[in-house]
Amino acid sequence: MKLEHNQEIRIKGFSPYAQKITVRTVRGCTFRDAEEAHADALAHGHATAWTSQAHAALTADYKGKAAELDAAAIATAAAPIIADGDTVEIEGEFFRVRVIGERYSDPAAFVRIAQP
Repeated sequence: MKLEHNQEIRIKGFSPYAQKITVRTVRGCTFRDAEEAHADALAHGHATAWTSQAHAALTADYKGKAAELDAAAIATAAAPIIADGDTVEIEGEFFRVRVIGERYSDPAAFVRIAQP
């Protein structure tokens, strides 16, 4: 399965009420040359891809809230599901998925592997 920076995903076994989970990458988050930032992350032993789970927030009712929530639910339902042990490709690199847990802001890790 191919994933990309800022793509919404779901994780097998998580509650249907889990917050939005997105794929993040060094290339997608940097404000400088993307390839240079990626190479620096590798050289320093840092992850080049990870997940980020949005925080929960209570909000008052406001005009358009129902439509906004409905659109978010549709996007989440269409998001691909990953599971512990899956192999994924992100920006040409291959990773093994390691699920950390639903209660974490980084609910899954991507562990670099050689091309399968």
